[in-house]
Amino acid sequence: MIEPPDPLPKKPEGFGEPAVVELADGTLWMVFRSIFGELWQCQSRDGGLAWGPPSSTGRASPLANPRAATIPGTGTVVLVWNFAKPGRKTAWGAGPSSLNVWGPRMPLAIAVSHDSCRTWSCPTIIDERKSVYANLHFSDNELFVHYEFQSPGATKYQTGLAVYTLKELANQPAWTHESIQPYIDAGLVAPWLERNIP
Repeated sequence: MIEPPDPLPKKPEGFGEPAVVELADGTLWMVFRSIFGELWQCQSRDGGLAWGPPSSTGRASPLANPRAATIPGTGTVVLVWNFAKPGRKTAWGAGPSSLNVWGPRMPLAIAVSHDSCRTWSCPTIIDERKSVYANLHFSDNELFVHYEFQSPGATKYQTGLAVYTLKELANQPAWTHESIQPYIDAGLVAPWLERNIP
């Protein structure tokens, strides 16, 4: 597995739990969790034998695994992830001022890309509660997002299911200068992404 390029730190964890999709031109796009408060990505043009340098997607995420898949028969990529900035550590025996790179794992969001992961739709929130381990399954007309969630005050996880028609996903609105600005202001999207928006 690849690790963060020098001089970036490699602890407490490097890159991990990747999701890989094949793009329309045969390129493999891999997205993975990182300790840097954002999802990171890289690409392979030789079927996964070698990978290009990793880079940030600019989308906020704790150290939580993303899921990605291509809608069958299309070039549309679906991404599901915990769309949040890392919070303060309240577990694992650390003091309250320590950064919690593992959470919060809420909300769970979905976005789609129609241009080989260069730009994305506005995120749609799947679940506001703590949500983990999403899986994506397709039927002829629908996407099923299966995940585990924990209600406030609960000690156990429950099973969640969100269903989207493929037509809904195809019509997700793209980010514009106006619609992305609140996410930039909230620190959820890197400002440099604004340059890539028409």
